[in-house]
Amino acid sequence: MVSDIGIPHFLFDYNSSSYKKQVEGSKIMVFFVLNERLKELNISQTKFAKQTNVRPNTINDMCNNVTKRIEVTTINKILMGLNKLGDREYSITDIIKYENE
Repeated sequence: MVSDIGIPHFLFDYNSSSYKKQVEGSKIMVFFVLNERLKELNISQTKFAKQTNVRPNTINDMCNNVTKRIEVTTINKILMGLNKLGDREYSITDIIKYENE
């Protein structure tokens, strides 16, 4: 699935002002919920970034839902980190959500 301007939804910055102008009134379809997982595990963004070897800015952007793009290797590192810390198995749907309009 691609955005109205031809960029895949998972790579697009839905919080940018240019996007908001283009789809004013539309609902964000893909968003990150990593912050919820970190709260569940009672771990700070900084500590999680160190444990997963992911840039703290990347973790912060995901937690604040301002990520513009993300590498598959980064998603893998995050999921492996969550699975090491948690008492259940985490999957991609635990950090990235999709809502159909």
